[in-house]
Amino acid sequence: MALIKSGDHVEYTCKQFLENGTIIDGNEGTEPQFLKAGITFENAPIRQLVSQALVTMKKDETKTVTIPAENAYGAYNESLVFQFPIKDSPENLISGETLTVHLQEGGEIEGVVTDIGQENVTIDANHPYAGQKMFLEISVIDVC
Repeated sequence: MALIKSGDHVEYTCKQFLENGTIIDGNEGTEPQFLKAGITFENAPIRQLVSQALVTMKKDETKTVTIPAENAYGAYNESLVFQFPIKDSPENLISGETLTVHLQEGGEIEGVVTDIGQENVTIDANHPYAGQKMFLEISVIDVC
């Protein structure tokens, strides 16, 4: 079987998952997708990685690509963890709840309540998958 070249049209499936096996996205078990191998996607980094990975694969081949945390959902950023006085929080606040916080310098940020203490509430505004490697399992179905 011939290797896929840049510019070939490829029918494929792709599963995105974390190191612990949690599936976070993908079209496995649904209709396959089509993509031109080796092309650039400026505003779609995952499609870009899939497109590049398809080059040199073959029909019926499966490949797993590792994406470092920094290139997936970003490194975990401690400066995105905020504490504020519990007296300033909504009533009946629940740990794990998503909350929008209005920043003193203007704007707002959305985060997850991670701790409700006696005096303070802690909000984590990192993406839930920040700091975690991501994997793409790409399976070539056909080269068109």
